[in-house]
Amino acid sequence: MTCSVTADDRDSKQSQAVTVTIADPLKIPVLNLDQATGVYAVGEPITMTCTVTGDIRQKRFYFYIGYRQLTSNPYITNANTITFANTSPSHSGQYQCKYSIAVQSRQFDSKQSQAVAVTIAELPEPYISVDSSAVIRSEAVTFNCTGPRDNSAITFYLYRQGDSNHYGLKPAASGINYVTFTIRNVDHSEIGNYTCRYEALINGRKLSSAQSDTVHITVTENKHLALAVGIGSAVGLILLFALLGVCLCRKGKKQSNMETR
Repeated sequence: MTCSVTADDRDSKQSQAVTVTIADPLKIPVLNLDQATGVYAVGEPITMTCTVTGDIRQKRFYFYIGYRQLTSNPYITNANTITFANTSPSHSGQYQCKYSIAVQSRQFDSKQSQAVAVTIAELPEPYISVDSSAVIRSEAVTFNCTGPRDNSAITFYLYRQGDSNHYGLKPAASGINYVTFTIRNVDHSEIGNYTCRYEALINGRKLSSAQSDTVHITVTENKHLALAVGIGSAVGLILLFALLGVCLCRKGKKQSNMETR
């Protein structure tokens, strides 16, 4: 008699469950500047904002210049915004940002934003000169204001300290870095200290330089008075030299008489 035994199919118990969380893909952020042209003057604060639309999850933001991350010191950060005061043209460059989120204790990083260019402009103060510091009333005085050659000025301005009015002139041609201001029919109200400054257009933004050093002018009454003053000074010098000559002559005679005795 023959019999057979078949093996029973036996299943193990199921493992403990594990949770799988599928995170939405991270969007690429957009970096914006508070100055749309990307041009700033030295010392002017720069504010950058890293924006992500349609994602309300908690994020941590990072900012970069080139491949170097901007740390929190000396920068001021507030969520997706960073502000810092540039101190030199070395802050020019390509800036980017990114962000990270934490999902179930795991950190995910976004791709970096497209780079935005920042240009730091340094506008040296101009040089001012005047053709004469003493001007005859009713005549003309001429000021020359000269800016740097590497920042072509679009407009120059002349100021008299304490006066709210000013004179503005555009250079005669492109690439010219100076202008000449002429004030005609000068009177005593024009006496004072004068300065000038210029404006330059850099990558679409108009920036203003600091004011120059000062030059001072005085106004004399008329030509005849100036001539009289000049003649009086000359006569005075002649009389002084004559008096000295007389004294020397008398001293010489006295010394000669003493030697004779």
